[in-house]
Amino acid sequence: MKHSESIGPAVAGQWYPAERRALRSLVEELTEPGDTSDDAPPAPRGIVAPHAGFAYSGRVAGTAFGRLRAAAVERVILLGPSHYEAFEGGRLPRSDRYRTPLGEIALDRAIVDRLARQACLTLDDEPFRPEHSLEAELPFLQARLGDRWQLVPVLPTP
Repeated sequence: MKHSESIGPAVAGQWYPAERRALRSLVEELTEPGDTSDDAPPAPRGIVAPHAGFAYSGRVAGTAFGRLRAAAVERVILLGPSHYEAFEGGRLPRSDRYRTPLGEIALDRAIVDRLARQACLTLDDEPFRPEHSLEAELPFLQARLGDRWQLVPVLPTP
């Protein structure tokens, strides 16, 4: 089910800059430029990256996300722990967009809705609203991938 309201941002201005230009500049400074040569290793199919404030983990996250190639990514399935709410199973958002100071990210509603038909997953925006574990990754993805990808955010059981 679509919901018109977007989710986020919850920690902009605290964990990373709230102003668009400052955030883009910081993310670009923290992100390692990926190797785009013909003999570069293939882009990763999965990344494990920290989700703390950028002052603490931004360089490590930037190194991880720097390996992505925009042309190779159509969908990102983003998993992160729920720090504020305990629940059985996992949560998926009802909303159809996630928002950061860099703009809005479209959710892949077809995949989210398909996953929501699983008994262990529930559609619920509320656990996502205060959650930083996913939000901290999004500016890196936006800066690296542009706007031609869709997001599938999941909060699995902690």
